[in-house]
Amino acid sequence: MGPGSQVVLSIAEIGYELWAHDKDITLALDPTYVPFVNGCNADISLCVYSGSMAEVDLGPVLFDSGGVWTLHASRGELVYGFVPGETSPQGGRTYSTLMRLDQDLTRGSIYVKAPANESSLRVRALSQASGEVLTVAMLSRGRGVELHGLGLRSQDTGYLFCGVSGAGKSTVARIWRDEPELEILSDDRIIVRKADGGLRIYGTPWHGDAGAASPGSAPLQQLFFLRQGSTNHVRALSPGEAAGRLMTCCFATFWDPVGMAFTLSVLEEISTAVPCYELTFVKDHSMVDFVRQL
Repeated sequence: MGPGSQVVLSIAEIGYELWAHDKDITLALDPTYVPFVNGCNADISLCVYSGSMAEVDLGPVLFDSGGVWTLHASRGELVYGFVPGETSPQGGRTYSTLMRLDQDLTRGSIYVKAPANESSLRVRALSQASGEVLTVAMLSRGRGVELHGLGLRSQDTGYLFCGVSGAGKSTVARIWRDEPELEILSDDRIIVRKADGGLRIYGTPWHGDAGAASPGSAPLQQLFFLRQGSTNHVRALSPGEAAGRLMTCCFATFWDPVGMAFTLSVLEEISTAVPCYELTFVKDHSMVDFVRQL
């Protein structure tokens, strides 16, 4: 991405404004974010700093993802730390990036360690992890839910194929990708939101092995839970079974009871409003014709 002191993104119709605190800082984006650059109105505004993070009070740990990020609660704010390093001599945690958000998620700050070459202040505004964690938090505030899923738009029909890692989402994306008038919204992360009196799926910047990441969207018509097999067949799921399976595929704010309650309500709505199936599929083009005929 080219130089600039301000960037505005739109992901699933949520607006993110990022702006550099220092006029000498150039904000940079990972390539997968570039298609989502949009001059929309911002739902949250984030000031980006480069340099020392010593002035940021982390507070106690609220949630540890067990991976690349940890959430702290600090004086009424949420502070996410990314890529934990070694424990400091004082017993605290060290991070390469901090993201501090106010409680209503309308304002925040991102602190990035200064580059080794301080004469070149080209700062990565959002990493893959920080952008996704922020989006999950924004969705939990009455907006929608993010799922482990492959989303396809065929003309004006949206297909959602859900499954954890290894279920076959990227494989299905490769099988479908040469279909006419088809857009792959994402092969790993899909957002579902209410829109136009129904449910809509949205692409995200966070893709899987097939590398598909589009800002497009489509009305959700059918939902499939993937299972690889020797024949193509489906089994219709009850709303209760579908909701339970969706829970294993969703990204939830487990530390936030209000956000969790909303997420569960969205999963319930999806499972009752959309036909949901377990899809056993063969890894060839025959599964395309099979799905289209349902």
